[in-house]
Amino acid sequence: MGLRDWWKRVSAPAGATATGAAAAADEATRRPHVAVTLAEPSRDRPRWSKIGGAPYVAVGDELPPDDLLFVAQVDCADVPALDEVPLPRTGLLQFWVGRDDLHGLASGRFRVAYVADASRPARDDVPASGAVGPLVDDAAHAMRFELASECAGADAGGHRIGGYCGFAQTDPRTADDPMVSLLQLDSGACLQWGDTGIAHWFIRVADLRALELSRVVFHWDCC
Repeated sequence: MGLRDWWKRVSAPAGATATGAAAAADEATRRPHVAVTLAEPSRDRPRWSKIGGAPYVAVGDELPPDDLLFVAQVDCADVPALDEVPLPRTGLLQFWVGRDDLHGLASGRFRVAYVADASRPARDDVPASGAVGPLVDDAAHAMRFELASECAGADAGGHRIGGYCGFAQTDPRTADDPMVSLLQLDSGACLQWGDTGIAHWFIRVADLRALELSRVVFHWDCC
């Protein structure tokens, strides 16, 4: 270390040194996630990544049960690769909740499904969800995805995949059973989970790689 560097070090204010150390510690907690934004509502298309509207159902396939409400669909090809959440690179992930007051939270009536081949013609008789349950309006809101990152302690709200999560109350996960965020959907312009709550679909990485979606954990809470 030269004389000039030594003098800068010993003459720097103590507060500046502490601030720098804290900033370095914060930066060490930075994690990537996929941020989800919504386009303006417009004409629904069956293969869209979207919130609300009608899910893609191929000709010849059955409609979902009446007691399930379609909430969201993710075209995996649209989502930037994220090591923490190893989504398939093709196909659709579809998310349903229960048609009850707690959206399937207490009853366990929800579903996450994977459609491996979305190239087949779509049925034209699939009803749109409408303004039911957590869906505020009857529009289909197309989703857009981009990589982002943040440090621990941030708000972690909004719609997202992976990374840190936001909670109205507490995180239901435990340290001995780590799960990643397959999808987080926040209350806002097109969704309302109770009193401004947040909904989550959690999955273990091994289950995601094997597409064992029956083991997804659905959770939402509100203020």
